[in-house]
Amino acid sequence: MRNAMCIGAAVVFLAGSGWVAGADVIEPGAPATVVYYLRSGSTEREGCFPPDLGDGTCGCPVRGGFDLRGTFRVAVNAPTTGSQMYTVTSAHLRVPAIGRTFDGDGRYQSSNVAPPSGRLDLNMTFDRTGEVVRWNSDSSGVVSSPVVRATLVSAPACFNMVLTIRATSLLSDWNADGQVTVGDLFLFLKEWFAGDGDADDNGATTVQDLFTFLRAWMGAA
Repeated sequence: MRNAMCIGAAVVFLAGSGWVAGADVIEPGAPATVVYYLRSGSTEREGCFPPDLGDGTCGCPVRGGFDLRGTFRVAVNAPTTGSQMYTVTSAHLRVPAIGRTFDGDGRYQSSNVAPPSGRLDLNMTFDRTGEVVRWNSDSSGVVSSPVVRATLVSAPACFNMVLTIRATSLLSDWNADGQVTVGDLFLFLKEWFAGDGDADDNGATTVQDLFTFLRAWMGAA
């Protein structure tokens, strides 16, 4: 009942405020950096992945599918032949379920030719140990702005970590498909009620996240 009252109050407040938000999108020539938000579908897995697990040299179990959350910033660089380069800074990713964190920077490269593809490379420390680990994605599955999709794998070893990135520059694009629709609203509310609606990315799900999401959704929809 209390949550329903909060939702009603938020909608009434925003409808009367006339608040409008513009959506951040990376475009060639844009001077400023753009914040990207990890959304539903971003996960962390770790353990002994094939082929190591299959040849018997490691044998540790794979665990995970943990929700991965956080943000990173993207800035446009000068284009090169056949591709567009971006600088990635201030990456701060976290796995709330196990308290793991990743911090660092890197680059993102997208293809200028069809079909759309790209590559995301990050140098990040994890759990603030100070040890820098390089993470690379392959050249498939990365979609053009305003969505970045990639599967990052740490350097080959017996024990690896795999980060699935589903990120968007649209704060209210909760399913990270590049569009703001009613589906995003329903998905956000479902996850907010379940305690995973941290729209402002401060590490906690509160009533303020409801206001933050609804402001952005009403401005972008």
